[in-house]
Amino acid sequence: CKGVIMLSLISVLFSACTTADHTFSAKDDEIILEQGSAIIEWSPGELVVVDVEENITFAGILTVTAVGESNLTIEQVDITDSDSGVFYIDVESTQDIVLMPDSSREFVVIVSVLDNELHQGEVRIRSNDADNRSVFVPICTFPVGYEGELHCATDEVIEDTGEE
Repeated sequence: CKGVIMLSLISVLFSACTTADHTFSAKDDEIILEQGSAIIEWSPGELVVVDVEENITFAGILTVTAVGESNLTIEQVDITDSDSGVFYIDVESTQDIVLMPDSSREFVVIVSVLDNELHQGEVRIRSNDADNRSVFVPICTFPVGYEGELHCATDEVIEDTGEE
């Protein structure tokens, strides 16, 4: 019976070693599991708010999803470039949020313009994702009747792995 247990232990050890997000090691006949990393996904890649009118409040939704093996801790979601106060997010409700793997959270960005112009800014998401400590998502508005392309001037999301 002891040989069967050892065979099962070796079988588990070898079959689990193919998992990329886990590291296994054997020490004194024990299996030690080091948890995988926290990974962030967000959508949309840019937050575009269309048909905006002056003196009317609009909102855009940014969704953050934890796709790694460990909990994703969102340290804060905030506006880093607000284009004269056009964009707003309630920072107090976006701090220290823990998302379990395969769960998501929506964040509401408020837009309030005083003119019928194009406006641009960015949302910053700070988390414990080692590869994307700070993610910057472009946000922009387009007034009613705008007939050009409906995307922010920046075509790419800027990812910064630094602390801040």
